[in-house]
Amino acid sequence: PTVAVVRDVRWGRTYESYSEDPAIVQAYAGAMVAGIQGEPVTPGRYKPGYLVATAKHFVGDGGTLRGIDRGDTQVSEQELFDIHAAGYIAALDANVLTTMASFNSWNGDRLHGHEYLLTNVLKERMGFNGFVVSDWNGHRHVPGCSVTRCPAAINAGIDMVMVPEDWKALFHNTVDDVKSGVIPMARLDDAVTRVLRVKLHAGLFEAGSVRQREFVGQEGIVGSQEHRAIAREAVRKSLVLLKNNHRVLPLEPAANILVIGDAAHNIGKQAGGWTLSWQGTGNSNADFPGATSIYDGIRQAAEQAGGEAQLSTDGAWDESTFRNRQAPDVVVAVYGEEPYAEWHGDIANIEYQYGDKRDLQLLQKIRQQDIPLVSVFITGRPLWTNKELNVSDAFVVAWLPGSEGAGVADVLMQSPKQEIAHDFTGRLSFSWPAFADQARNNVGQAGYQPLFPYGHGLSYADDLVMPADLDEDSGRVASDQLEENWIFVSRALSPWEFRLSDVTGTVAVTGNQATSGDDQNLSLYSVDKIAQEDARRLVWKGLRPATASLASADIQDFSRYLTRDSVLRFDVKVDQPPAGEVELLMTCRDQCPSAVPLTDHLNRVAVGEWTELEIDLRCFAQPGSALSDVTDVFAIRSAGALDASLANIKIVPDRSDHEAGTSAMIGCS
Repeated sequence: PTVAVVRDVRWGRTYESYSEDPAIVQAYAGAMVAGIQGEPVTPGRYKPGYLVATAKHFVGDGGTLRGIDRGDTQVSEQELFDIHAAGYIAALDANVLTTMASFNSWNGDRLHGHEYLLTNVLKERMGFNGFVVSDWNGHRHVPGCSVTRCPAAINAGIDMVMVPEDWKALFHNTVDDVKSGVIPMARLDDAVTRVLRVKLHAGLFEAGSVRQREFVGQEGIVGSQEHRAIAREAVRKSLVLLKNNHRVLPLEPAANILVIGDAAHNIGKQAGGWTLSWQGTGNSNADFPGATSIYDGIRQAAEQAGGEAQLSTDGAWDESTFRNRQAPDVVVAVYGEEPYAEWHGDIANIEYQYGDKRDLQLLQKIRQQDIPLVSVFITGRPLWTNKELNVSDAFVVAWLPGSEGAGVADVLMQSPKQEIAHDFTGRLSFSWPAFADQARNNVGQAGYQPLFPYGHGLSYADDLVMPADLDEDSGRVASDQLEENWIFVSRALSPWEFRLSDVTGTVAVTGNQATSGDDQNLSLYSVDKIAQEDARRLVWKGLRPATASLASADIQDFSRYLTRDSVLRFDVKVDQPPAGEVELLMTCRDQCPSAVPLTDHLNRVAVGEWTELEIDLRCFAQPGSALSDVTDVFAIRSAGALDASLANIKIVPDRSDHEAGTSAMIGCS
């Protein structure tokens, strides 16, 4: 189990956590370990047919600043114990056999190299006798380490290193480090002992070859009807009803029901990340045999009752849509987050579809027709949805129901004239934000003021009418505190997208590779800086001037940042120095007047090495611009050939908080 306690829902792994409440995480952690490993049948031995469980990621991964995956959790040790260690206490009580170290840091120190936490705390003070495994190449981030050599991580307490591609080099270098005494033999013996102990507990030495074990080759077990029934029950019980004005729900199955939205018949979207692809993208319904979409479930329930459900992704319908040639009695809109996993899911703003309100426009289209509207929201985390709530008669948070969309229909589709078979029993394990700046608004904190508090959720017995006047000002904040505004971290964060342009036209980058023009004058590729695909390489051929920009379809307001000592900060690596003039621009609707020359700075940086640069935000605001109508927040224009990579682009509200001397300041002109 992932036993992180999420404190900032901008984190891309929020959906892997059980709650913002450490008590909930603690309860689930112990139960999950017991379910995965089973109970020992004899002291130190577990039954066949179970798995070795791993509690991850030790420790504090849910508390990083601004919810940045693999970031820094800056809390006291007492808070680290009280909040972030809660799940590990229960997991160890359930005899979890392995623990995975976290990518994150604690107060600036990487967990993979943290001897105090991995050895002194986890193994000695907490009594963990299993082994600690690293995360995917996580050792490479420890100071002084590389992917092929890291004695510091092993000495800190890593017992098994997850190194998928460079394991041979790491093996030989580790042997050399033991022979030279850099890694003490006692530390190696302890690591090997721990691995062997876990294998003994799991009965692997008595189990024989894999091909002879129980369940091998029995493909009908995973995804069996018994499994699907439990999953469908979990979907029913996890739905949370936030609004049900005039008791629009439950829906009469015998009615005319129009189902709209791009998530209505999209099993991949309702499953979220980590399906057949790492990010959960690129899948079709055919990739999920035996699964049901939410529309499938609604349609089946309607047909059984003599009603009719029709799918219209874009919300269009006419008198021929239903066989009785009547208008829809109700519209069910199913929409929500696109799939993502890990740091690719980190967001800078918790407003749903910040800068791109296409789903809201769809809801408003139905609202104008005066048809009852039910929203079913697909999401891995709470998001600011005041605008969508206002326009909906009912609002259901379905989270990520996975393969069993019919479980959603089980609760929605019940005749109000009959006894309710499946009521809403789900309650919020995460607080629902009232303002767009409440990404870090947890129960028990000072100033706690959510729209819907932790533990909230309606049932069919509740007769509560919510007024349709929730504050829709996404710029209104609960405090005047300004945080770093991330533009690009591993991917362009909404509402920003990469665009490549020259005189031949503009190309919007929708994937991890793109080119502009038939002659590939400007190309973009995903590359690795520290983590997988966490940077973008830009190659200008220099056939004609071209621009790579991070642009938004709607204007964005950065005027508040001009009241501080704010900077635009980014990492750059130059592999081919510029052959012509290069400048950095910020484009506004009414034209930001300034462009900052980059040519000399790019010529001065060491070729092939990453460098952090920053520019005073006021460089783009003089004269006469308040940066209140920005359309392109970061645009590099090169007149000649250039090969450069970019990462970690953000606006920092107060550069004085940054460690002195770690970045190069670029003048305005």
